[in-house]
Amino acid sequence: MSGVIVETKEIDPNRPVIIFVLGLISIVACQVCGPVAFILGHQYRRACMEQGVEPDGLATAGWVMGIIGSIFFVMALIALILYFGAFCVMFVVYFIALFGVMLAA
Repeated sequence: MSGVIVETKEIDPNRPVIIFVLGLISIVACQVCGPVAFILGHQYRRACMEQGVEPDGLATAGWVMGIIGSIFFVMALIALILYFGAFCVMFVVYFIALFGVMLAA
């Protein structure tokens, strides 16, 4: 024996349910849970592959919903950035026009 110790992580039996619930919440209500479900699902799937175990169906479904929720989250962030960017531009244009009217008077 070469003295190398290989440590295997035990898979938590509750992990698939947690991943599924987070993935479902990310689609239905709170997109912030999407990246969390995606990361936890990826870690779970990697641990299953390392141990040679088939991943649970709930975990796979939660992982996929986490990907979809993450996409929704990024789209919402882009929409917010565009909205507030347009609002700021309108605000500046309004005050430039108001200042121009005040100078003309």
